[in-house]
Amino acid sequence: MLQLSELPELNSDYASGDIDWMIAYSVLLRLLGEHEVAEVMSALSPELAAQFNNALHQDFQDDEFMRTGVWTGVWIDNAGGEPPNLDQIVARIRRWLVGA
Repeated sequence: MLQLSELPELNSDYASGDIDWMIAYSVLLRLLGEHEVAEVMSALSPELAAQFNNALHQDFQDDEFMRTGVWTGVWIDNAGGEPPNLDQIVARIRRWLVGA
């Protein structure tokens, strides 16, 4: 699994086109199982941070999600072997959106 310290490489790979947005988004969502959104955002390039912020607002800021925390339809990479901590990810996204 990608670590926060490896985000400069993710920034570079995304900027060069070596990885696409869906891969980057999945990796970033998975990082939210271990880190707050603000921590992840601070390690991203301005372009990638803006895109991640927009995606979080677009994919998660609806009344149903904010009320229930029920989240469907977003894929998170499980290549690291351990399943992502969805409850933690949802809680961190909700906190970010409320504070945004």
